[in-house]
This record gives sequence, C-alpha cells and structure tokens, in this order.
Amino acid sequence: MVHRPGQDLKLETEPFALLLLTFDGPYVRQCFQQRFDEFLLPEDWPTDFSLATPAGRALQELTRWMAIQLDRPNSEILKEDCAARGLERTLLSLFLDCVAEQSATDEAPADYSCERRVRRIEEWIDVNFADPIGIEDLAAVGGISVRSVQVAFRRLRACSPMRVVIRKRLEAAHAMLSDPRPGTTVTEIATACGFFNLGRFSERYRETFGEPPSQALARASGRSS
Repeated sequence: MVHRPGQDLKLETEPFALLLLTFDGPYVRQCFQQRFDEFLLPEDWPTDFSLATPAGRALQELTRWMAIQLDRPNSEILKEDCAARGLERTLLSLFLDCVAEQSATDEAPADYSCERRVRRIEEWIDVNFADPIGIEDLAAVGGISVRSVQVAFRRLRACSPMRVVIRKRLEAAHAMLSDPRPGTTVTEIATACGFFNLGRFSERYRETFGEPPSQALARASGRSS
C-alpha cells in the first residue's frame, strides 16, 4: 500500500474475515447417532458442505449475527444464559442439517402409533416451549428417531416439528403482549418465550399477527393505563 504523507487511510473490510465454530465432539456423536439411527465415526463425517442450501445459508447468517452480538458488551446472549443455550442448540441443529442428506422415503411409525407419539411431543412442547429445544429433544420425548419425527409431523401436521415449537412460542408471546405487566418490554417477552434474536422474533410475529410486537405492546399498554 502506497500513500502520501498526511493522507488519511481508511480500510474497509468485513467485520469478521474468519468465523470458527467449535462443537463438543462426544455431544455431536450422540446427536448423529440419535438423528440417523447409527453411529457415525468422526473420520466418516463430511469435511465440507455447501452454503447454498437453506440450512447452509441459515447457518452462515446466524453465525455472522452471533459474532456481531458477542462483540457487543450489552448483548442479550451474554446476559441471558437461556438465550446462549438456545443459540448453541440452533447452531448444532443447522450444522447437522448441513452435513446430512435428508431422505424423502424415510419411514414413520404406523398411523395409530404415529399420532399418539406426535400428541405426546406436542404436550411436551406446551410445557417446555420457553426452554432451548432441539429436534433431538423431541425425538427423545417421542421415543423415535429424528427422521421419524420429521416425517410424522409433515404427514400428520403438514409442517416441521420445529415449526410447531415456533408457533407455540409466538402464541405465548401474543398472549403476553395482549395483557402486559407494567414496565414489560418486547425483549423481555421474547426472551421469556424462547426467542433470542429480537429481529427474527419481530419479523415472525408480524407475519403471524399482522403487526410488529412493539405496536401490539403499545396498544395493550394504552388500554390498561
């Protein structure tokens, strides 16, 4: 780089040239075995994967967002342990989605057993929706593999199991925003309902209920005052 004396220099680069994610090896092996019904040795894991897939793009976007948040002293991730654990589970789930080849021909349990297991999982979600939840947790509750859970929910509920979790969280947030306690903030409600990315929460809430959560809270607070 050549510059003249007294010239102000400004170098513009991306905030993070390299982002490195590290997962606990034994925990990843456990998740692999639970998700794919087999033990996959580390040497058999893929060494790379495409970021052009939906899971790859989501993993890249979430990783960049996480890096920016962790670089801020007042980040909710640093203050809320629940948010940090939820982020960890989401990153791991996306990582597994990236390295896995999802098959559309996976078998699910028989219809009666399938409906019973799906209802058991939904009842568990109703109680635990505010906690960090991964697809492996739902499989453990249902007593079946991750693939079977995914197939069962798509066949019986026409959506993914994690979509049911998100919907339950949004419904709980909607109820809290409609009848807020004095001084309640959108961030507090989002965190209490299992959301750690406020921007994503606001977007999903607006798509579901037709208005941003801040507007819903302001209207409800105005009625109660």
